[in-house]
Amino acid sequence: MKTARVWSLRRRLTLGFAAIFALLAFCVAGVGALFVRASVEREVTALVKEEIDELRVRLSTPAPSAAELTAVLAELQNHHPATPIAARIWIFNPDFERVIEAGAMHLLRSERPARPVGGREPKNGPTGRYRWRTEPLGPDAAVGVVVDAGAQLALVARFDAAALGLGIFGAALGLGSGFLAARHASRLLERVAGAARHVQTSGDGAVFRFDDAPVEIKVVTDALAHMMAELADQRRRAQLLTTGLAHELGSPLQNLLSEVEVALLRERTPEQYREVLARQLDELHEMTRALRNLVTYVTLADSSAAAPVEAFDLSASLRRRVARDARIAARRNIAVLVEAPDDLHVVGEPEFLGLALANIAANAIEWSPDGGRVTITMTQTGGDVRVAVDDEGPGVPKADREKIFLPLERGGTSKERRHGFGLGLAIARGAARFHGGDVYLEQSPTGGTRFVLELPRIAMPMPRAAQGVNAPPPAVTAVG
Repeated sequence: MKTARVWSLRRRLTLGFAAIFALLAFCVAGVGALFVRASVEREVTALVKEEIDELRVRLSTPAPSAAELTAVLAELQNHHPATPIAARIWIFNPDFERVIEAGAMHLLRSERPARPVGGREPKNGPTGRYRWRTEPLGPDAAVGVVVDAGAQLALVARFDAAALGLGIFGAALGLGSGFLAARHASRLLERVAGAARHVQTSGDGAVFRFDDAPVEIKVVTDALAHMMAELADQRRRAQLLTTGLAHELGSPLQNLLSEVEVALLRERTPEQYREVLARQLDELHEMTRALRNLVTYVTLADSSAAAPVEAFDLSASLRRRVARDARIAARRNIAVLVEAPDDLHVVGEPEFLGLALANIAANAIEWSPDGGRVTITMTQTGGDVRVAVDDEGPGVPKADREKIFLPLERGGTSKERRHGFGLGLAIARGAARFHGGDVYLEQSPTGGTRFVLELPRIAMPMPRAAQGVNAPPPAVTAVG
């Protein structure tokens, strides 16, 4: 199997910056050098052509004397003192060829300016640092001029050196800039990695706030923060499920064992055994409710789960669910009154909605004083169903009216009954919002608290973004 090659983002960014800056600097410098060289060549070529034209105009004859050529050339040299100039004139006769030369004699060599041949057509060209041109000076004469372009070419050489220096400087600048940028980026990524490790060990998601980071890093940190939050939520649900099972089942099971052991210590009357069995039955119902709450909470929060939707009688479900808690309430002399239509069918998930009603009713019974009363009223208005649960308890402070719907939030301590993990009201609201409804609090006319559950009769699930608990879109089954 091929091993993945290990590479460094810092090294690649540094080298990449250096290469880009160097390439840019060398390109700019190279184009500038070519432009300067072409400009100098055009200038020198124009100078040579200008000197030939001046000689043509100033010489009195196509066959001047050496003194006349020297005088004219000296005058032209005064116009360009920094550029040495030399001239050669060829005079062609049938019997001989005469050559007249003047100016900077060291410029005149056999190859420059070139002797015309044939029809003595114009010639020009470079020879090292020298530039020359040969043109006809009449029917039987030709003139050639050569200049020393050393000064101009030295300027080009200096510019080339400056361009090379600019390229090297650009490479160095790119290397430094790339190193700084790469170091800054790598430090940000190291901070992100450190924050991820910190979240993994401490669960503190606030460390993912990087206000000074660029947008690209913030996108990464936001994605990581979301992922870590999802992982933390999944871990919390797993811990909740395991810890909740241990708490909710351990204590009731111990109570059941203790009651059975006590009941078997001596003979008892059938009525006493029935009383023990009734308490055990109530304890088993509580265990069942705890298990359902835990499973429902995990289901509502699990994006991969699906819940079937069907038509069922919500009124009958309410009476059946509340009847179990009414027996427990009767031991504390708490009356549970249910006012609901005989038949009120809705479309939804039966277990979710039934558990929501049971949790609200159980909460009202739990907080009602001995000898109190809990009233549950179900009504239908248009296409909506409203369930109001009134108790005579101490009420809920305004500051806690939203907090009590959070998972694991108990909202206080009741002395009469043991508490679960604070999932009942969270599940009630989550199930209601799962179906497009809601659960909220109102002031009860009895002085206690009124919980109100509202939902449409055709309670199709809402998008997850609109739900209080992350719930998946359920699968719709046939409605009868």
